[in-house]
Formats: sequence, C-alpha cells, structure tokens
Amino acid sequence: MSSYRDFDAMWAEHLQEPHTIKVHGKEYKLPPSIPAGVVISLLRAQVGGGLSNQATLGLAEYVFTREGLDQMCQDGLTMDELGEVLKWVLGEYGGGKPDQPDQVKEEVKDPTFPEEPKA
Repeated sequence: MSSYRDFDAMWAEHLQEPHTIKVHGKEYKLPPSIPAGVVISLLRAQVGGGLSNQATLGLAEYVFTREGLDQMCQDGLTMDELGEVLKWVLGEYGGGKPDQPDQVKEEVKDPTFPEEPKA
C-alpha cells in the first residue's frame, strides 16, 4: 500500500503571519518561521559545548537581517537586551510561551520541607 502527502500544499494553506517586535522605538518584521538549517546549526553548536558567537550571530542576522541588527545596535541595544529579544523570538518560533520581561514568577514553597536557615 502506498501513501502520499503533499506537504507543499499543506504549508501553502497554513501560511503564517510574520512576527513583529518593537525595539528602541522601531518596529521590525520577523520571518514567520526559522529555516531548519538555522535551528540545526544552533543545536549542533549546543552539542559542541555551547552556542558559539558565530551561531548566535547567524541566528540574529537571519531573524533581524544584518541591517536590522545594525540599526538596533546603533539605537543602543545592549547585549542583555539582545539576549532577552532572542529568548522571546526563539520561544515564539518554538511555539512556547516565553516569559515576559516584566513578569515576576512567584516561588512556591513545599510545606513538607521547612526552609533551611541561611548562613
């Protein structure tokens, strides 16, 4: 028995909208999804002991474009801010719900284990 699936037709029916972010007063349109090659490069870098600067730069330039990334930097983007933006972007592409920077997570204590005194 033979089976057939036309992924091109399926993907054409489910065209995604691009993501939009605002950084330092400017809006940037991001691609609707990340190519598998970019993600595979990131995963390979992680297996090798951590993300290389080259892998991180490749991701940022793909998502924001080189011109967009340069503009963000000219507008004063810091490394900490870039990390927050990339974390959010990866969460969006991965389908997860990334943390919002202004969200505070409440720590839940297990009542069966009393807190140890702090030294």
